[in-house]
Amino acid sequence: MTTLLKNCVLSERVFSMNWLRHVYMRTAGSWVSKYYDLTALTHLQSLGLGYQAWTSSSVRPGAMRILLNEIIIHSRKNVIEFGAGISTIYMAKVLSNQGGMLVTVDQDQLWLSKVERMVGKLCLRPGTWRGIHAPLMPSSTSLNHTSWYDEAQLRNAFDAAKFDMCLVDGPHVTHPGGLNRYPAGEFMKQYLADDYTLFLDDVDRESELYIATLWAAKMKAMLMQRIEQGSIALLYPLNAKRYNIF
Repeated sequence: MTTLLKNCVLSERVFSMNWLRHVYMRTAGSWVSKYYDLTALTHLQSLGLGYQAWTSSSVRPGAMRILLNEIIIHSRKNVIEFGAGISTIYMAKVLSNQGGMLVTVDQDQLWLSKVERMVGKLCLRPGTWRGIHAPLMPSSTSLNHTSWYDEAQLRNAFDAAKFDMCLVDGPHVTHPGGLNRYPAGEFMKQYLADDYTLFLDDVDRESELYIATLWAAKMKAMLMQRIEQGSIALLYPLNAKRYNIF
């Protein structure tokens, strides 16, 4: 009886310690994330873009800072993103200053038109930005029968293009655990430059982190994740010369 009682007390203590550790990590992680986002917002103000519509669907400020650092530090010139939004505004602005180009793919024509009007107010260098409307279609590389952007339309639009940076922040995940964004890695392999960086947003979700892991294995790429700094992951070639962007 004494042994049984001791085991019960020990089990309860272990459960309590694990629960407290879980609560601590969630709380600490939340505050650390807020710190990175607030710090990033301070830096982003220097671009002089004024108020921008930042929503719960947008790339986090911490991730935006990492993306812009990548463009500047590694001299990215040909950038593509899947999913239009706040990232379009900031990356287009910096790429215009850098002499680069941004291509944005989105499935929602109305939303893409709204973003185009926002971009039009930035006084960018001509030829900096291009929007591509690509409706969602069945994909041959889908893992769970989800839809992705019309690949035939993208092939016609890309032609022989080579991108040195890619951000995957679309399409929207339709249900928890959905792997909607997996086809991006498979499709973009043929359109990535030898020296590239591939970003995947929302890796605080298990499904996105799983996608990034699969991409790294298939592409034989280095994978880094920055959940607290922006919920973003990046992949790049194993032999790439890299500088700190964090």
